Amino acid sequence: MLKSTRVNAEVVNGICPTCEIPTMLVSLTCDHYRCITCGSDLKQYINGKISYIPAMTNRKKIDLAAKE
Repeated sequence: MLKSTRVNAEVVNGICPTCEIPTMLVSLTCDHYRCITCGSDLKQYINGKISYIPAMTNRKKIDLAAKE
């Protein structure tokens, strides 16, 4: 039997510092966002400013599968 998992995503409007286009930024954690236009990772600092973080170079594809 599968257990339910609750995911809360936050979507905000902003200007991505990488592609410099007004876009939506999606967050699954409280301080990290991803630009939906170019995929750049961003970090929101305590003062509320969202600043650029270099993308990770060692990205792995993660496949999610339910086990029986």
